[in-house]
Amino acid sequence: MWPRRPLACLAALALAASACGDDTSPAPSGGGADAGPVDTGVAVTCQNDGRVDTYVANLAKASPSGAVKVTLVSSDPGPPVRGTNAWVLKITDGAGAPISNAALTVTPFMPDHGHGTSVKPTVTAGADGRYDVANVYLFMPGVWRVTVGVPTAAGGSDTATFFFCIAG
Repeated sequence: MWPRRPLACLAALALAASACGDDTSPAPSGGGADAGPVDTGVAVTCQNDGRVDTYVANLAKASPSGAVKVTLVSSDPGPPVRGTNAWVLKITDGAGAPISNAALTVTPFMPDHGHGTSVKPTVTAGADGRYDVANVYLFMPGVWRVTVGVPTAAGGSDTATFFFCIAG
């Protein structure tokens, strides 16, 4: 007979592992490792998390250096929801001049779970520093950090970060 402590540890480990599979939304075409629908029935609420941004159109974030400002002009749907979202971003330098035709990166990540998503957002440059971002796939409930990377002249990137609560 096993002692109680190891059984409790195994039960806790199994519960933690199942939390990362909580996905009842359909996957976008192409699927991926996180595409399968599973519902554990556990509701996630993170609206009062201090990290979470309140979505409004034209939500602006500056990079830590102040050299870049990223504005989330709109999200479709707005606010971002569980599943596939489309964003319009406007990128400017610290003085407010548009940064056009940059090779942006957009990276969704769940900091509390330590994982991202297998669906890579697609960025299309437009005029005057505007960018359309398709497939912002936030596939499960919880806090999502979406980092926008803007290449710098020195070969690195400057970043701005948005945090959203995806309820479920």
